[in-house]
Amino acid sequence: MEITKEIIKHEIEIIAKEVAIVESIDDNNKAESVAKLIQVKLESNFKPTADYINWITDQVFNNDLHKNSSGSFETAVRDFDNFACGFDLEDNQDLYDYARELFKTNKIF
Repeated sequence: MEITKEIIKHEIEIIAKEVAIVESIDDNNKAESVAKLIQVKLESNFKPTADYINWITDQVFNNDLHKNSSGSFETAVRDFDNFACGFDLEDNQDLYDYARELFKTNKIF
């Protein structure tokens, strides 16, 4: 699949939804939050895999790091470098800059 600005915009909109869900996680809504994260990921061009589902479940239930910690789930969801690497944006400055600006506009980082 060719990565276009439209795909990047769509995927960043999904990340913004994921961030909102992750920000609202507390001890009383962990299972519901996992379900919401999976549902949002189903809107992506890149459907959730078993590994993704296992990872988010583990992060929600077992990652007790402070939200601003470098190893926290929220920090992972907000990680622009990981996003850019996953889409090989380092080799396309125009798409890289576009995605970075959308991360800022959507207040992801």
